[in-house]
Amino acid sequence: MQLQQFRDMQSYLATRAEHHDERWAVELLLAEGHPRDDVWFQPGWCQACRRASRFRIDWQVTGYDFPNYRERLVCPFCGLNNRQRFMASFFRRMLEASGGRLRDVYLYEQVTAFYQWLTGTFPELHIQASEFLGFEYKPGQVVNGIRHEDALNLSFADESLDVILSNDVYEHVPNIQLALVEAYRVLKPGGQLLCSTPFIADAPETLQRAILAQGRLVNMEPEVYHGNPVDEKGSLVFYDYGWDLLDFCKRAGFSDAYVLGYYSLFYGYIGGALQPAIVAVK
Repeated sequence: MQLQQFRDMQSYLATRAEHHDERWAVELLLAEGHPRDDVWFQPGWCQACRRASRFRIDWQVTGYDFPNYRERLVCPFCGLNNRQRFMASFFRRMLEASGGRLRDVYLYEQVTAFYQWLTGTFPELHIQASEFLGFEYKPGQVVNGIRHEDALNLSFADESLDVILSNDVYEHVPNIQLALVEAYRVLKPGGQLLCSTPFIADAPETLQRAILAQGRLVNMEPEVYHGNPVDEKGSLVFYDYGWDLLDFCKRAGFSDAYVLGYYSLFYGYIGGALQPAIVAVK
């Protein structure tokens, strides 16, 4: 598996270009001959389950003539897709490297397969998780068994968490800078934020699609919604992130922030020749 840190766009794009043509050809071949109503499977090794698996591929979550591999390649055993399985494997790697030092973990999701995998795999950890249920609730309030948290105003004490996991949440927060400041506040010294988010790898700057000013929503770009397990309407996308997301992390106080580029056909981490995740270290 290719796994590499990048702190600037130029080095990321140069590395991606080295492998782009052959990886793109293989990704095209995997979809060849499959009509829009088809489902097919790619054999591989699930690092979340630690077992051989057949990852499901289909035409969901795409409006193009090409599968959205990032959102598919779902393992039938753990239920995690491509990007979720990578986050799971990277968290396990962190945990093993820490020698048992990491204990307090927060996840910005609670009613998902990832939460079930995390709590079922690491019962020894103190794992807290939540959903955003609405502005009418207080941070930390539990509603029908689901904890409510606002990424802009977390209920956790200062320096109380070792790791924060964010799986495609930050594009939906109305103020990313405040969300990162809050994440920095609640992390212990040396704590890490692991984040997946739709990331435009050839965009130097982030596009803000909407703002929330004094309780009023203002759309600056056509509305885009992603699926939300607690809201049928989905979640509005506020940001299309570019490389200045790393600057946002530094501005929030993080000592280091980088893009983690990864790719592996064997592990089912494909799409775009080099997949990105974000790591920020306090």
